[in-house]
Amino acid sequence: MYDLHAVILAGGSGSRLWPLSSPDLPKQFLDVAGTGMSLVQSAYQNARMLTEVDRIHLVTLDGWTNLAQQQLPELPWSSIIAEPIRKNTAVATLHAAIRIARTNPDALLLILPSDHFVVDSEQFVHNLQPALRYAAEQDELVVAGVRAHQPDIHYGYIQYFPNPDNNPICAVKTFTENPTQEIANAFFRSGDFLWYSGIKVVRASVLFELYRQNLPELVQLFGEMEGIWGTPKERDGILRLYQQCPPVSFRQGILYNNPKVKVLVGHFGWSDITLWEEVYRVREHDYLDNAVSGRNIATFDSAQCLVMSSSDKPMLLVGLEGFIVIDSENGLLVCPRNRQSEIRQMLVDLKRSKKD
Repeated sequence: MYDLHAVILAGGSGSRLWPLSSPDLPKQFLDVAGTGMSLVQSAYQNARMLTEVDRIHLVTLDGWTNLAQQQLPELPWSSIIAEPIRKNTAVATLHAAIRIARTNPDALLLILPSDHFVVDSEQFVHNLQPALRYAAEQDELVVAGVRAHQPDIHYGYIQYFPNPDNNPICAVKTFTENPTQEIANAFFRSGDFLWYSGIKVVRASVLFELYRQNLPELVQLFGEMEGIWGTPKERDGILRLYQQCPPVSFRQGILYNNPKVKVLVGHFGWSDITLWEEVYRVREHDYLDNAVSGRNIATFDSAQCLVMSSSDKPMLLVGLEGFIVIDSENGLLVCPRNRQSEIRQMLVDLKRSKKD
């Protein structure tokens, strides 16, 4: 049997889910899917179905470690890896892998994003088994892909070579991130593209070799921590290290154009909770396709709207179709669903104009 360690990445800001997500309480610590659990708690439960508590590790920003401990009370404090500065997923993944490898240099790693949502956990665990077996035996990394159910431009796409024997572990042909609508339409029609889920399985020794080949400067920077891990100097050393690390994503730094990567053709419900559209998609709908969450909300002649409120004040929606209405302590958002991709830039412009 392999020694499986799960790494949950929980360092994202979730700015595109403003005003519900905030710097003090980002989306991964919120129940945006309406399941009764936050996204990070859902990811933890999925990991818990595959391995033991002492083999689950969470990477998050230093300021959110107390939040993590509150929401995951059975997770040991030593399993929460604090990042002093957000430096994207390549840095966070390597940081966690090095810590795990100190006890088992060839541990099998399952890397899980915390801001994604798996609809069917049991099916997910079942589907993941071929990837776990393959990565435990081969010197390759396996990413999980899922069938696209619409030509969405906000996802990453994996083109793969199907196996004639229906083996779910397939060779990768291309990776494409955030295609144009025309290209996404072509990908969807072709049927040989999957959405990249961000879920990865790899042995620690194989992962380190991929980093040495593709991000040697990052490996060199972390190498300067040798002899500091587990000492009183570790905290200051990590801060100096992160200040020097380039902010690179795992996709850009490791996956693209890499022959050591395979894809698992997954068959489990999955959504990347990046935009409000994904929140709308995973929540329950009424007979007019409204997804409503709040105590005193009423809709009249309104359809296909996402409505959420965290307060007790009455809210009436009259004659709206295809709108997002989010009311929270941080602000109020009223936006057509087909313009939600503009929210992030609008917030940047607003902060700049208000010098906030």
